[in-house]
Amino acid sequence: LNTLNFPVWRRNKNLQITYCNMAYGEIVEESPDKIAGAQNLELHKQSRALAEAALNTKTKQYERHHVIVSGARKLYEISEIPTEDDEMVGMGHDITEIESMREQLGHHANAQSDLLESSRNAMAIYGKDARLSSFNIAFVRL
Repeated sequence: LNTLNFPVWRRNKNLQITYCNMAYGEIVEESPDKIAGAQNLELHKQSRALAEAALNTKTKQYERHHVIVSGARKLYEISEIPTEDDEMVGMGHDITEIESMREQLGHHANAQSDLLESSRNAMAIYGKDARLSSFNIAFVRL
């Protein structure tokens, strides 16, 4: 587990972290042997509540939270998964790039919409299914 580049941890029935890999230790800036049992070294403040919800429902629970890692703000999808012995396995995946791509796509779509609306020429955009997906006022007039 220490070779994985994302954090993994295990919780006991009391929801205390009993094991974590090196990636977890790097994020919370503490050695893994000092993290076990510590109350204040959660990957995110709501992780314990998420673990409690997973334990109560007996189903995997996940949330997205921003976490500061080495001074940079990162978006992590944090999962807590109950095991058969009422313990928990947790993991976090850095999805910052996905968030960044979504923002860029949103900016691109807004720019495209602005271009369509600002043109006096009739413009229409069709999707792969040959259906009209967007158009401007000049197209409506045409």
